[in-house]
Amino acid sequence: SLYSKYKDSNSDGSPPKKQSLDYDRIKEIFNATLSKASNIVKLTEKRKKLVKKLFDDFELDYEKFVSYLTFLNDHPDAQWMFERRPKNDGTGQYWNAQTFEYFVSEKCFLNAKENMQ
Repeated sequence: SLYSKYKDSNSDGSPPKKQSLDYDRIKEIFNATLSKASNIVKLTEKRKKLVKKLFDDFELDYEKFVSYLTFLNDHPDAQWMFERRPKNDGTGQYWNAQTFEYFVSEKCFLNAKENMQ
């Protein structure tokens, strides 16, 4: 049948173009790799959408995701993301450390890609 002819077309091990993401694996990768950030306990539907968008827009796979997070974790210019730091506006208020939503945002990804060498 036509179906059986095509259903194994991906048996060479290359990922399909629109992979369905293993969100438990994403969570494990994030918590293990971005060790300076707060651990995440749950990937909500909103968070899953953000991850999927990042993977789709930038053609990421798990390996590239690990590389990206490792880069942030270790790069001197990214350390502010993990720190609670005072606002320099005399209010005595603080910027909080960045959250999961920031790390999987287009803004953070592009900043890392374009501005950190």
